[in-house]
Amino acid sequence: MLCTQIISEYERQTELLERIVEELEKINARVEWKANKNLTSRESSLRKDVRGLHINKRLLSVEETAEYLGIAPQTLYNRISWKSRNPFPLKPKRIRRLVKFDREELDAYVASL
Repeated sequence: MLCTQIISEYERQTELLERIVEELEKINARVEWKANKNLTSRESSLRKDVRGLHINKRLLSVEETAEYLGIAPQTLYNRISWKSRNPFPLKPKRIRRLVKFDREELDAYVASL
């Protein structure tokens, strides 16, 4: 009888320890996820900063132009579409399938605002 009580107590404590280990693993996974998320957001903000510093080209892509103007790329795509109700005031340069904007024209447009 005493042996069965000891065994059942041992099994109960083992189950408790297993639950504690599972909870600790969940907590550890959350902490790692948050650390990676924060690292990723810091890396992406650093990349944006670095990309913003290296725009020295004359012709800019739609993404670079949107970043240069501080708007979303999709907004720019919508406004250069031939169906646009509110077209972008500058016409892009089209080189085959590439859509480019002249940086000097962008500067003049921004200065005129």
